[in-house]
Amino acid sequence: MSNPEFKPEGSYAKGALGALIGALIGAIVWAVVYMLNVIAGIVGLLIGWLAIKGYDKMGGKQSKGKIVILIVCIIIGVLVGTYAGLIAGCYREWSKLGASLSDTIELANDIIANDSEVQGEVIRDVVMGLAFAGLCVFSLLRNEAKK
Repeated sequence: MSNPEFKPEGSYAKGALGALIGALIGAIVWAVVYMLNVIAGIVGLLIGWLAIKGYDKMGGKQSKGKIVILIVCIIIGVLVGTYAGLIAGCYREWSKLGASLSDTIELANDIIANDSEVQGEVIRDVVMGLAFAGLCVFSLLRNEAKK
């Protein structure tokens, strides 16, 4: 017996593009919140929700491949949002001292690469974002797996 909600028509490529666009829109919100030194798990949920909506709006194929695409796009969204927020927060402070954006990026990358305390904080924030985004897509993933 077939499930009427399960429609294998559509395109993985279009769905992936939509999911990525949705996740990156969520990443912008994540970056702004992160720049303000606030970590709000709800923004992780937003990234997941926007990725799902983007996938569906762009006509993504409704099958098990959707799960992998959403997971990858959500990870990208959280990583991009965290990095952009970190750079924006640093630039906001360091530009007062005359640092350019390129100087800020170079210095921030150096600090991230060499300071284990900063690495720990960034990893913690990424994990939290992924956890909340995962909560958002958990039921979808379970439903897709059943199909």
